[in-house]
Amino acid sequence: MAEISIENLSFYYAGQEQPALKDISLHIRQGEFVVLIGSSGSGKSTLLRQLKPILTPKGTQSRMIKLDEQPIGQLNAKEQAEKIGFLLQTPEHQLVAEEVWQELAFGLENLGYHTETIRMRVAEMANYFGIQHWFDRSVSELSGGQKQLLNLAAILALHPDVLLLDEPLSQLDPIAAENFLLTLRKINRDLGVTIVLSEHRLEQVLPEADRVIVLDGGSVFCDGEPAKVAECLAKVQHPMFDSMPTPARLAAALGFEEYPLTVRQGRAWVQTLSLAGEMTASNKKSVGEKMVEAKRVYMRYEKNRQDVLQELDITLHTGELYALLGGNGSGKSTLLQVLCGIRKPYAGKIRQRKGIKIAMLPQDVQTLFGKETVQEELEEITTDTEKLQQIIKVWKLEQVLIQHPYDISGGEQQRLAMAKLWLLDADVLLLDEPTKGMEQAFKRHLAQIFAEAKAQGKCILMASHDIEFCAEYADRCGMLFRGELTAEGPAGTLFEKHMFYTTSVNRMVRNICPQAVTIRDLLALRG
Repeated sequence: MAEISIENLSFYYAGQEQPALKDISLHIRQGEFVVLIGSSGSGKSTLLRQLKPILTPKGTQSRMIKLDEQPIGQLNAKEQAEKIGFLLQTPEHQLVAEEVWQELAFGLENLGYHTETIRMRVAEMANYFGIQHWFDRSVSELSGGQKQLLNLAAILALHPDVLLLDEPLSQLDPIAAENFLLTLRKINRDLGVTIVLSEHRLEQVLPEADRVIVLDGGSVFCDGEPAKVAECLAKVQHPMFDSMPTPARLAAALGFEEYPLTVRQGRAWVQTLSLAGEMTASNKKSVGEKMVEAKRVYMRYEKNRQDVLQELDITLHTGELYALLGGNGSGKSTLLQVLCGIRKPYAGKIRQRKGIKIAMLPQDVQTLFGKETVQEELEEITTDTEKLQQIIKVWKLEQVLIQHPYDISGGEQQRLAMAKLWLLDADVLLLDEPTKGMEQAFKRHLAQIFAEAKAQGKCILMASHDIEFCAEYADRCGMLFRGELTAEGPAGTLFEKHMFYTTSVNRMVRNICPQAVTIRDLLALRG
């Protein structure tokens, strides 16, 4: 069995007067697939870490958590490792070995299993997860999706009863995320493993859940089946409803009281609507001055290895938001590093407008943090009080200023990192997965920040897996495949041509109006 009981759980981070979790009581049944949702800082990651004491952050807690009627604090380290698996959102933070087979075996070896048992379980996991064809490869050669799948396989080799996942899809492209979710559902269905997962990317996740728990300000706001939770959030106009799957948000925008959650349900529902209007042709945006230009760029990490970028051309202009899409390992992060000078191509030219300043947001924002508090992180860039107060307000960091950067949520860490970048007042902003860990309400605020930066003549290039955001707000989009820019153009034009790299709206109505890619487009058709 793997039942989890939580009674009156409260938790205060060290030095904090306000609780991160407030009087939470939950019962999670064996074999349930539970999704935790909530805005950044609502307590999702904090709650997950309470369920594995060895990972519980420093602080004061009043809790009674039981796993199968046994107080969870009584489990020793070996029992925790075997019974409770925990998957982090950043794959690299969990990998310890150099080769795939070593990673699969590491946990078993560390817990003292016999060689025969280790070999048997490693072989079984490799076959179950379909990773036997890269069994002998170096971990460093794997894509983000492969690394996350390897982490999951290594955890499952220990035969856990409970699997806890903290935003596991945050760095996966849409196809890798879909495959990862299918694997999770298979583990849940075939092996009976209890799954508790926190996530912001709800388009794909919510339909897979048996149950959804909404956290708000450290407390349980809503708890139930996905459709019931969507209805609850819609009725009270809760900000988290904006993060519900597109079919549900579209239904609400049109005044309906039923909330389809999947593209299939949404497609069937859309067929009943009268789509008599016409889409308004978007005005072609005038091209600004060239800021950065890459011409026939080639880049590889080692002399005798395959090119990561090849024959790549891209031009960035003032006042535009350019979204760079592509699968894990397609070369997006490498291109950003080349454009800002961190890496040098072995062929091709990078031209920059004279005198411009370039700043880059790395994929792992924790590499930017080295101070004891959020306030100190910002003061590292400037001590101008007026400028600091303005940036704190813009990035909504007022409530976390005295906290350690590692103690705030993933979404808040993203905001802190970008606040530091904005303080540099750069002309070109290269952002690697900037919307990672953010709820929909803040994404809309982020779009406003981007719009203001563009109005000031700045140029933004964002590498992203967030197709919905890119379709809604980007001026241009480009698709990378194996280091080549295979497609480029306005968001609408680009997304209507793809089957997987497109929006939920386009999937729902492509047989009616393939040009529609956003809810705004579909509302225009509604008339």
